[in-house]
Amino acid sequence: MKTVTDISSKYTWNEVVSLEKIRSEAVHKTTERYSGNIEKNQEAINQINSNDPDTIVNGLLSLALYADDGAFVQDLMVRYSQHKNENIRGIAILCFGHIARIHGTVNKELIIPLINDALKDESTFVRGHAYSALDDIELFCK
Repeated sequence: MKTVTDISSKYTWNEVVSLEKIRSEAVHKTTERYSGNIEKNQEAINQINSNDPDTIVNGLLSLALYADDGAFVQDLMVRYSQHKNENIRGIAILCFGHIARIHGTVNKELIIPLINDALKDESTFVRGHAYSALDDIELFCK
């Protein structure tokens, strides 16, 4: 005789298996998307992985201006928007505006808090680019 606990356990286990399948599919799609973007933008990816700040800045700008996948670029810019070098940090913030202008969308819930933090940055360079990015997002992302 089956008990409520047995039925509940089986139901819970089926839910776990179902969620695991969904997670696995999502990870696979994301991995494919990122792999494809890395291949298409290999030169810029090499630049942002450099140790030279000017080379990193060139790579960030190249990705923001020429990569097809705005969400992919946005994810990279999030990382670089926290960089210790003010030029890299400022350009990453500015690139959020480029992404908005070129692709017409950004993840505002993620990006706006980063830009708001940049508006309070100790660097005038970063603050200036934060104002520019915010203007572009307001103008191009409706």
